[in-house]
Amino acid sequence: MTAIRIGLRVLGLGLGTAVWFGVFALWFLPWPTQRRRGHCRDRVVHHWSRWVLRIAGVRVQIDGQPPTGGGLLVANHLSYLDIPVLASVRPVSFLSKAEVAHWPVLGWLVRAVGVQLVQREDKRSLPQVAGRLVDEVARGHLVLFFPEGTSTSGDALLPFRPALLAPAAATQLPVHHVALRYGTPADSPPAREAVCWWGDMGFGSHALRLLGLPRIDARVRFGREAVVRGERKELARALQEGVAGDLAAMG
Repeated sequence: MTAIRIGLRVLGLGLGTAVWFGVFALWFLPWPTQRRRGHCRDRVVHHWSRWVLRIAGVRVQIDGQPPTGGGLLVANHLSYLDIPVLASVRPVSFLSKAEVAHWPVLGWLVRAVGVQLVQREDKRSLPQVAGRLVDEVARGHLVLFFPEGTSTSGDALLPFRPALLAPAAATQLPVHHVALRYGTPADSPPAREAVCWWGDMGFGSHALRLLGLPRIDARVRFGREAVVRGERKELARALQEGVAGDLAAMG
């Protein structure tokens, strides 16, 4: 039964991705301005994400109100599933580590939709990345990134890296935060093994294990208000405390 479930889901994800990115190509190219193209991109990824979650058996529970308008959004990072979960709630743009571009399947999707990529070890590239972030926000986009820098098992929250928060601190941009948590049925492997992707887990074997689950419960809790700080380290600490508080409130 599990093998059949995996096969049907792989087929559904493949067909759905082909359809939605075909729509993306046809809808994206005619728009003459970068602003309109960006909004088109985010809407297509939003609807594609909802399709992915439906096929994969992911149920999303939302606590709090998603932010409206442009700004930055940070979250704890547990899995590659985080992106479609959050994009299904409202259209967002993404900032991701450059290594993702070389991952199987995900790398192609990331490049196709214009995800902003950053070399984490190359501090010389940060001003350019910061400029792109400010431009995205100015166009009315909500830009999502994961300041922990890597995905975890969810057992502990890693320190938030302040480097990418520098433009937000310098320009007083509002930064929203959201907390993520996953659950699986009682008779299934726990989320830290089958949903969270961390350590030296291989992508292919993990993805098949995830798709074999009968159901995944994703809980999303948005912070009550945006955080504004004039210093990047203070901003990072405040956002980490906000996410930690929301995780504690989810139990």
